[in-house]
Amino acid sequence: MFHKITPTKNKIPVLISSPHAGFEYPLSEQPNPNPEYLHDKIDCDYEVHKVLMPMLDSGATILYSKYSRYLIDLNRDPVHSKPLYDDGRLALGLIPEKTFLGKDIYPIKIENDIKSERTQKYHTPYHSEIQKFIESSKKEFGRAIVIELHSIYPNLDLLYPEPLPDITMGTHHQKSLEPRLHQSLMNALDGIDLNIAWNKPFAGGFITRNYHDITNKVYTLQFEINKNLYLGESKEVDSKKLLKLQSQLIPKLQDWLDTACCD
Repeated sequence: MFHKITPTKNKIPVLISSPHAGFEYPLSEQPNPNPEYLHDKIDCDYEVHKVLMPMLDSGATILYSKYSRYLIDLNRDPVHSKPLYDDGRLALGLIPEKTFLGKDIYPIKIENDIKSERTQKYHTPYHSEIQKFIESSKKEFGRAIVIELHSIYPNLDLLYPEPLPDITMGTHHQKSLEPRLHQSLMNALDGIDLNIAWNKPFAGGFITRNYHDITNKVYTLQFEINKNLYLGESKEVDSKKLLKLQSQLIPKLQDWLDTACCD
């Protein structure tokens, strides 16, 4: 259902979660998507978990999905269906009906009983892992940091009419970090030679919005990364691009985490 990689030493209270990394679809789950979307890699955050995989050596825990968001979106509220944004953009929902390009994913409507079954089978276990990590980290370290890692192609008019930045940082409109941590993260990333935006067009999904509790030092943030920064023309990982992105991003993030984890 998901992949979890835990550090072997020097554990820190940081979970890196990629709920849209998976692209597989279990054929036993009926109804299946239309054939062209059974193994779609365009709308998923394909291989994005690899961007911060070196953080495993620094003690972070890595959690990422196995299955496609078309099966069920692990980054949506399983109870309330209100869209994340109220600006008229395409709302994908718990089980998306449309692709990012507005095409029908399924040949028939997904009924509520199917949504309930998939929630219990796939959504709940992923979130149980997040909750267990937060609770264990609070007990061991007095805090927890959940970093949401996502990626997207830069020109998707139904989601946002303007070209997207290289990276959008989502902090639930500055609600998911203490003000000093938010400012220090902005300062840390300011020196990177990339176009970085904050909370627009993406302020964080369900996970970023649902789990922060700054009073008890539970912090969340989201990276939304331009796929062209680590994927090549073949839509597969370009090792040179990936290494360049990692060399830009990880040292700055690590410097910030050294403060956020140990203040």
